[in-house]
Amino acid sequence: MSNLSQNFWEFSLNLYSSSEISAACLDLQNQYGIDVNLLLLCCWSGACVGELSEESLSQALTYSKQWREQVVSPLRQTRRWMKSNMPIDQSQQIGFLEVRDEIKAVELRAEKHQQSVLEKIVMSQSKSGAGVSPEKAIRGNVLKLIKQMKVAESSKLRATLSLVINAATAN
Repeated sequence: MSNLSQNFWEFSLNLYSSSEISAACLDLQNQYGIDVNLLLLCCWSGACVGELSEESLSQALTYSKQWREQVVSPLRQTRRWMKSNMPIDQSQQIGFLEVRDEIKAVELRAEKHQQSVLEKIVMSQSKSGAGVSPEKAIRGNVLKLIKQMKVAESSKLRATLSLVINAATAN
């Protein structure tokens, strides 16, 4: 299947497969409230399409905020609650774990769907962001994301973002 959304998904899976990058992404999510899918979109777009337009990034942020709040976060919250509330009664544990695994699979499908929509947003933008080096486009996209999300800058944030950006550039 050579559809474009698979390309973003595959890029994300490849980048996120490194334990160092997945830990960095989770840190950015948990410490700074950064949507990992938007961060990955900035990296993918910079590497494969070019700079994101302000309009495309704004559309991506709007869509992702609603999707995260209404779909992904409730699933994630349920899965995390279940992880720390395993039934003591062993006869209940297998069924409990099966339900938790199903919720985890649905959460992953929800994130894949989010990426598909985000990629369509990027691919519908005018191609004015092309022509810049992938590294510069990735850095520019990530900086736009941080600015639009109003994330407070710090040296730790910059270092963690640089780790992800450098990995995406090498990807």
